[in-house]
Amino acid sequence: MKENRLNYTVKIICRYSLMVFILCLPALSKAQNDPLGRLKGRMGNVGRSSSSSPGKDSIAFEHRDDLADSITISYRFLDSLKTGRLDSSLYDFNRFYSVPANYITLGNNGSASYPVLFTPLLKAGWDAGFHSYDAYRFTLEGTRFFKTTKPFTQLSYLLASGKEQLIRVLHTQNIKPNWNFGFEYRLITAPGFFKTQNTNHNNYRLFSNYQGKKKRYAAYFELMGNKLTASENGGIKNDSFLTNRDYKIRIGVPVNLGGDPREVNVFSSSISTGNLYKDFTFFLRQSYDFGKKDSVEINDSTTEYLFYPKLRFQHTFTLNQYSYQFKDTLANFNDARADSAILKNWYDTTLVPTSGLSFSLEDKWSVIANDFAIRQFPETKNPAQFIEAGARIENISGVFSRGSKNFYNVVLHGEYRNKTRNKKWDAVAKGEFFVTGLNAGNYLVYATLTRTLNSKLGNVELSFQNINRSPSFIFEDISSFNFKNNLSAKNENITLISAAAKNPFFDLWFRNISMTNYTYFKNYYQTGQNSNLINIIQAQAS
Repeated sequence: MKENRLNYTVKIICRYSLMVFILCLPALSKAQNDPLGRLKGRMGNVGRSSSSSPGKDSIAFEHRDDLADSITISYRFLDSLKTGRLDSSLYDFNRFYSVPANYITLGNNGSASYPVLFTPLLKAGWDAGFHSYDAYRFTLEGTRFFKTTKPFTQLSYLLASGKEQLIRVLHTQNIKPNWNFGFEYRLITAPGFFKTQNTNHNNYRLFSNYQGKKKRYAAYFELMGNKLTASENGGIKNDSFLTNRDYKIRIGVPVNLGGDPREVNVFSSSISTGNLYKDFTFFLRQSYDFGKKDSVEINDSTTEYLFYPKLRFQHTFTLNQYSYQFKDTLANFNDARADSAILKNWYDTTLVPTSGLSFSLEDKWSVIANDFAIRQFPETKNPAQFIEAGARIENISGVFSRGSKNFYNVVLHGEYRNKTRNKKWDAVAKGEFFVTGLNAGNYLVYATLTRTLNSKLGNVELSFQNINRSPSFIFEDISSFNFKNNLSAKNENITLISAAAKNPFFDLWFRNISMTNYTYFKNYYQTGQNSNLINIIQAQAS
């Protein structure tokens, strides 16, 4: 019995000894190639590259990469120095919906909208004047340029009553560590509950950003388009229809424009009476830096190349094309006669039923801009502090119902930015001045100062803005949408002073708006301008 126990014990010891020997075999082999004992000092290190040569770590002791099963993704807006992170939480569902929470619409997703708090157009220079559907447009300022360690795709689908749908697709990936590409698509469609109320918006953009291996050359590229279609019914003919039992199904309520309802396809963008807005943007920005080279050793086999810019030369090319159209295409003579009476009453414009029974207004624009800028970085290791000066040449052409015209603008601009290295102070001062051309004399001045207190108190911000701008081109008599108006308008002048405080517990915001020569439409189509000083105080807390 004792011999059997002894034999059993010897077998167990031999098995465990063999397992330990197998596990230690790579280390023993490494020790033979490391007679100076360097292995001992490196067994505790992590993240080193593998190599069997003397002085290099063995793959047996390489630390597991924590990013192997995860994704690191960040983004920046075009002219922002702040890095953002994606937030997939549903805490603020408003971020997933196309209509901002502080906007008012005509009743269904995709219809004309405007903000609850009055906000003037804070843009100097040329402007077409069509902003009813701005909430549904993809914009260059709202484009995120990503950097990610792995391909990332985000799919969104919202379904609401009345077959209202919203589809959104975002995909981005790094082709190389220094080159990212992505695309984004959104579809908004809502048939509406009343006649001639359907909307269908399509937005897309392809974006890419690249940085050279030596970190001197950088490029940003984007192709973007918006197709916004929204029917117009001119409202219901009488409010009493809303309480009439015969019209519980709202599609039967008589409306002022558009005739009889037609079957609506949620993926169709066709409209009989309403607006069709299209725009396309091609954007390319390239820059080249001169500065100071540096490097830092990550481990025995990896050295990261660093470059601190001191002087940057930058060129930006932008091509924008816009089309704004209103059309009224009717199926029969009676509908055409009814719509003609409404247009005569509201806009003093006669719709003449011709072959095809159609009426159309359209403005088309093409804007080509070349911008040249020089940026200087005073502090070597702080790229968030710079001084920039540049010039922009804009070539503008317009096609209208009563002819076409070509214009140009020459613009000088400058900017100073200083975000301190401790990230407590952030100061921005910039301006634009239109030297000559269509909008000569226009200017924009903007300054803001932000102070970060701490994680609990958050930050406070003070800002000042003054804009002297020509009224939007829709107020010009040559515009197809300006009916029998000849307004000799002066430049609008807008001054904003604002203060804000934000922390994890509350947001406070205050703004004062002062305006002179505010331009507007009255009585549906007549242009007007108020030469008096208008002062508006706005406050918000949440």
